[in-house]
Amino acid sequence: MKPGKLIVISPACGLEDGRNRNIRLAMEPYDPILNVEMNDTIAENWCRNVPLNSSDISPEYIDFTGFPEMYFFYGKHELFYPHVMNFLLSLMEKSVRFTQYVKPMCHDWALCSFFPEGRAAIRKMCQIINK
Repeated sequence: MKPGKLIVISPACGLEDGRNRNIRLAMEPYDPILNVEMNDTIAENWCRNVPLNSSDISPEYIDFTGFPEMYFFYGKHELFYPHVMNFLLSLMEKSVRFTQYVKPMCHDWALCSFFPEGRAAIRKMCQIINK
């Protein structure tokens, strides 16, 4: 069963090692919340024996065919930003409907009510859910 609406907040894309790790390393100075070493440790422990390129772990490997419009909240200063951009490009190529809410902010900014932008994002999410 697919959801009626899907709000995606700072998706953890590009968790695999190798080339993806280097992309995250390049973004590390911009994200005050995450660093690559911590991110790798979290991914390794959270995923255990599930491959990091599994659709159970990484959203860029999910088949979104038939999903409702998605609403993405993410920051330009987060580790995952380049991977999120690639993910969204792949969704466009597959004609998956989505709306973006992107700010020059860190990872999970949309959940941080101490930021004015976070409070506005939470209000927007409530509007999306209630429409």
